[in-house]
Amino acid sequence: MAEERTIGTGIEGIPSEEWESRKTNAARRARHDRYQFIDQFRGLTVLFLAISWITWELGKMNLVPPIMDHGWQFYDASHVTWNWLDMENQFYTIIDLGSSLFMFILGVTIPISFKSKQQKFGTKGAVVRLIIRVGAFIGLQAVTDYFDVTYRGLLLGQNATLSALGLGTLVGGVATWLVKSPDRRALVAVALLATHGTLYLIPGLAAFRHNSGTPVWWMGEGTFFDEFMIPYELLSFGAISILGTCFWDWFDRDRPAESIKARHLPVAMYSLVACFVVMWFIPFEHHDLSVSQDLLAIGAGYFLLLLFFSFERQFKFAFPLLTPMGRNALVLYAIGVVPGTLLGEIGAFDALTPGIAWVGLLYCAGSVSLIGVIGWLLDKKKIYLRL
Repeated sequence: MAEERTIGTGIEGIPSEEWESRKTNAARRARHDRYQFIDQFRGLTVLFLAISWITWELGKMNLVPPIMDHGWQFYDASHVTWNWLDMENQFYTIIDLGSSLFMFILGVTIPISFKSKQQKFGTKGAVVRLIIRVGAFIGLQAVTDYFDVTYRGLLLGQNATLSALGLGTLVGGVATWLVKSPDRRALVAVALLATHGTLYLIPGLAAFRHNSGTPVWWMGEGTFFDEFMIPYELLSFGAISILGTCFWDWFDRDRPAESIKARHLPVAMYSLVACFVVMWFIPFEHHDLSVSQDLLAIGAGYFLLLLFFSFERQFKFAFPLLTPMGRNALVLYAIGVVPGTLLGEIGAFDALTPGIAWVGLLYCAGSVSLIGVIGWLLDKKKIYLRL
């Protein structure tokens, strides 16, 4: 496997002629390099997904360690008052960061891909391909939902993660195209978060929140605008995506240490500080992707990506299987639902009891193994889905 080259204080990626198949038509070959630390991070999000589809079911049965049970062991369906919000007791664990982190890393790669396509097809061609990419996300959502495309807040429905990722990619791509300066682009993301938080805190708009208590039917019960007028998820994924694009555009490949110190570390640190403050007013809510969760994802995303960069640069170390999984993350993200679905169909979850809770570990290992093997085989054959 080709390795990235470190020259002096700078860093270069793996040229496309090395990571792509020699059989790939020259006209279709990518013009941008690959960066292993990005693939490692992306592979981590796929790993989170492969585990989360299993722990979601195990969590409802209280048969998985609390740190990744999606909060089911602490869930209380009764409504509580939090400041002036009426909502359910919130539950949130580390595994719930998965989709937000995936949105972040998609945002990081947007400038790389968009600028490469601009050079190859011109700005108009790059925009068209961005739209095609969004359509591909929604198409994959259709496949995973048996052709029932849903997206709460814009495409009607809930739990349509792939559609949400596609729409967040659209926001990040348009921002990259229209707002050249990453400093100004970051302000757009802050504005989106501020809008999200402000709307979320207005009692009269409670009907638009997922856990809103008693609905306020202000435009007629069950109408479209009552339930879907404020796309909280899109505001969140849009902000995360934009700050992901800023990560790359702030990243100086010739002098990475200087750019990391000037921009990346402050953004990571202040995002976590802001998260601590905001969560006292807006608690975590993984359906609406509340601002407190967004800030945690942004801070964690920056720190984790810098950690993978440091592992590669300082220690020449890469975690096994994360790179091949990261190189086909979108395909594996869609396939990740399969193991949990099959286990549910054959009644494997129902067969578990507290006395054999350890079997859940085998379910998780099986899911990770399937995704890892598929990712490894695709990478070995140099088969990659590029959108």
